[in-house]
Amino acid sequence: MTFLKIPVKASCVAGKKKFLRRWWFRFAGVCCLLFVFSPDILSARNFSGDSASVMPAHAMLEYADFCFENQDFGAAAMEYKRFIFFFPDDPRAVHADFQTGMCRFYEHDFGAALEIFSRIFSHDIASDPVSDPASAWGLPAGLMISRCYEKLQKYRAATEHLLFMEKQVQAPQDRDRVYYRLGWVFLAAGESQRAVQAFSKITTRDPASDFTAPTGLTGQAGAARLPGQNRMITGLQKDLEQWDRIPRKNPVFAGMFSIVPGGGYLYCGRWRDALTAFVLNFALAYGAVECFDRDLYAAGGIFSVIGAGFYAGSIYGGISSAHKFNQAGQDGFVRELKKKYPPALKPDLTPDLTPALSFRFAPRAVVLGFCLNF
Repeated sequence: MTFLKIPVKASCVAGKKKFLRRWWFRFAGVCCLLFVFSPDILSARNFSGDSASVMPAHAMLEYADFCFENQDFGAAAMEYKRFIFFFPDDPRAVHADFQTGMCRFYEHDFGAALEIFSRIFSHDIASDPVSDPASAWGLPAGLMISRCYEKLQKYRAATEHLLFMEKQVQAPQDRDRVYYRLGWVFLAAGESQRAVQAFSKITTRDPASDFTAPTGLTGQAGAARLPGQNRMITGLQKDLEQWDRIPRKNPVFAGMFSIVPGGGYLYCGRWRDALTAFVLNFALAYGAVECFDRDLYAAGGIFSVIGAGFYAGSIYGGISSAHKFNQAGQDGFVRELKKKYPPALKPDLTPDLTPALSFRFAPRAVVLGFCLNF
């Protein structure tokens, strides 16, 4: 019996020694990892606010661009602002600022986007294009200002801003981009003739491509080209000839037809509103007449006042229905044009689906893996 216990006891002691030796090597490896490969962990730099110890600039900007390409605009805006905070002197900071404005624009926060683009554009006006690479962003920022005004339905402000840009830009291609945006603003405002005039001022012959912002890696102007050739502008002008053929309703006729309650609504194709207006006005008029016939003058007066209000509202509603009908037709026409001819400064939000594999040697990870699997 004693002969059988000795090997078991010896094997247990050997197993414990092997276990302790294994964990001792693991502990020693981790200590080497911390004190040899990462001496800055115990350094005060990690807590001193040094931007280099937070995250590399290129990695932070790449992650922000990744979020933007995947249309996660909230996270992208946060990362761009983080980049600007930690690396304010980096030449790519203006790229991050511009992209922050684009995030706000696509989040439909047009007021915040307008503030950001105005700051970039004002800096461009006061800067030297030769010595300051950030001035290359003035043109796209200025064009985005017009888009923000257009979204806010401040067409006059958008027009005045683009006319100001027309006087500032020097290159013919840049001036043509201003004319292109100006034409779309006029279309949104319902001024087709002025839109045709703006498009007719475009003279350059650039390859057909959407307007792209300057690259943030070099700070220089990228392949920013006028979207389309002259033949595209010619096609746009030809399609604008159909502007006068958009179905419209005459507000004067709508008001005249509204003399009969609901007539203006019926003229604009809103037969349900026409039936409702006719029934309500007829009921109130009938109630007023019956009250007066029965010498109920107070009740008749009340019915008369209420009926007069509904009658006036029916006339006003008929006239406004004609205006709404015309506006809806114009908006639909412009919407179809934008599907066929994309407006300027339309960044491509479609992410590149081509898988990109990258390998990076990380000595810390190698040592840690070796220690844990020893």
